[in-house]
Amino acid sequence: MAAFALALEEGADGVELDVRLDRDGDVIVLHDTNLERVTRGHDARDAEGLGRGELASVDLGSGERVPRLADVLCWARASGAKVNVELKADVPNRAALAVRVAALLAVQPRAADWLIVSSFDPRLVAATARLLPWIPSGWLVDKSSGVPGRSFRERLVGAVAVHPEASLVTSASIAPWKRAGLPVNVWTVNDPYEGARLAGLGVDALISDEPGKILAAVAQ
Repeated sequence: MAAFALALEEGADGVELDVRLDRDGDVIVLHDTNLERVTRGHDARDAEGLGRGELASVDLGSGERVPRLADVLCWARASGAKVNVELKADVPNRAALAVRVAALLAVQPRAADWLIVSSFDPRLVAATARLLPWIPSGWLVDKSSGVPGRSFRERLVGAVAVHPEASLVTSASIAPWKRAGLPVNVWTVNDPYEGARLAGLGVDALISDEPGKILAAVAQ
């Protein structure tokens, strides 16, 4: 949560986060499958095998805990932050994750104004597009999936935005996305020169670990 607050302090419009389920079915905000990296090697347990009480006792440093998505959404509403919710594709039960996330997002006020759901898994993109048709869905693509070709609109399976890896975005690749009216939200941009290049190409959003530095580069 401290990192999310810092992002806003540095001028970001919102935050991108990754979600999965704990053992009790709560939607938690955690990129990795286990706690090893976020606890600096002190706890290597799989997060999805722990219940809400066990996770609440894990200190990530400075009193930080693994957040629940419900808590982040409350914070975002209070702070005016936009939220990009990525559904992880490496979970044991994708259907359960999609349903649980949809239940939380469905009750959010004016959700389309500040929420977007994304995933690398086209099945999860399709599921959230069906369950939450009023909330934008974005399809994440990387070097392994490649740049969608002529049939990319069909491959987007209900998505209304494309989230490509930064290296995939060129003047040639962005043109068909723009012609189709698809917002292009690019990840992960931590190099100032790369940020300026992408901004010059007309991308709609830059997803970065260092928003202050990237915003300064784009402004210049």
